[in-house]
Amino acid sequence: MSRFLSMSDTAASKGWHAIAVLLLSFIYVAVCSVGHTVALRYALQGGLLLLALPLLQRSVPTFRAARYPIILLALFMAYATLHTLLFSRWPAISMAELRSQLGMATLWFFIGMVLYRVWRKYSIIDVVIAGGVALALAEFGLEAYQYLATGTWPYRETFSTPTYLEFTFLINFVLAFVVATLCFGHWGRQRVSRISKPWLLAILALFVFVSLHAAARNGMIGMVYLSFSMLLLYSIFQGVKHGWAKLLLIWLVVIGTLSGLVVYAIKQDSRNLAFTESVAAGWDYQHHPSWTQIGPLPLMSNGEPVDDSAFKRVAWIHSGLDMIASHPLGFGFMREVFSQAATSMGIKNNLGHAHSGFIDLGVALGIPGIVLWLLFCASLFVTGYRRFRYQQDVRGLMLMLMVCGFLGRMLNESIFRDHMLQLLLFVAGALLAEMIAMAKPDQGDGC
Repeated sequence: MSRFLSMSDTAASKGWHAIAVLLLSFIYVAVCSVGHTVALRYALQGGLLLLALPLLQRSVPTFRAARYPIILLALFMAYATLHTLLFSRWPAISMAELRSQLGMATLWFFIGMVLYRVWRKYSIIDVVIAGGVALALAEFGLEAYQYLATGTWPYRETFSTPTYLEFTFLINFVLAFVVATLCFGHWGRQRVSRISKPWLLAILALFVFVSLHAAARNGMIGMVYLSFSMLLLYSIFQGVKHGWAKLLLIWLVVIGTLSGLVVYAIKQDSRNLAFTESVAAGWDYQHHPSWTQIGPLPLMSNGEPVDDSAFKRVAWIHSGLDMIASHPLGFGFMREVFSQAATSMGIKNNLGHAHSGFIDLGVALGIPGIVLWLLFCASLFVTGYRRFRYQQDVRGLMLMLMVCGFLGRMLNESIFRDHMLQLLLFVAGALLAEMIAMAKPDQGDGC
């Protein structure tokens, strides 16, 4: 045991330790969105924590180099703990949720930093892409089986995850790594991934195919946002090298492809026809008590019910904003705080979460909680930007895209919880550590 705990960085970059780190990380990324894997995720976290122990003593320089994100995350956790002790309306539940949600996610952050500060042949980027491919291939295979059995390719349903929220979250998450590697993988001092461009293009096609059939509107919005962001960045940093004619052609191809995908998605999803009136009714939630999930949906001008998803999401965001305005310090951290807060205000309801991570966080920990979380995310973004802009480190770009994508999805999805929050912090910690390790080429280049 003492020999294990005294393992050197060079030994950890090669042999069984490196293989174990990469394998357990890959399994975690691949299965974290799959239903009924909570026990497996805890086991994987325990295994990775054990692998991190021999590297912990030498990790102080890495922690020091990443001090601003660490300090801001610590401040956020300290505030959440004090809020639970002093302000929560249900302190026992809040403390349990704090440990299982924010505590576990923070532990994942430090596990990622410790394990991936050691330089290896395969990086966290390879692990994330491989994990996403494994899930996408599983979904494609299950959909193909349904097609062979029924003659119809499944639409707006997923078989590998409980809902298409979990599926498209992971696919969009990994898609940022794929696109950034395609555009900038050979930019700067060294390659950031061992995956070649032809394989990346095939992976991109697979992701787009399964995402279109999952048909999550938020997933499509995320894909469009990512595409335009990368197109702009590529034009600024790389495109001008190829000449204006080629750059214009790239713009036309990307915009044409995206337009076709968007038109296809809109035509396929009948909910879009009722979107405008549904959103208007949702924002005017005070006059439509069915936002509490009690009673029938309001009717549109044509006599048909509004779109359930669009109406309720907008109504929950607006009502959540009103809750935060009336209780700026929040009600107390817990999973279904939106429902409990409404109940404590005398509103009879059958609600759960608010379908917005920002609303859930604001109702739980108040405005200070939102501000501290945004400051932590800003520290990650600024760190990534500086590495990408001034040191041509593509990992910085990936960190920027990952953080922006998560915050964007937090606007209209309750992703500030469970494996989604844990995955963000684990990969963020690993990217930070790898960026710091780039300055230390003697760390080893084993497995």
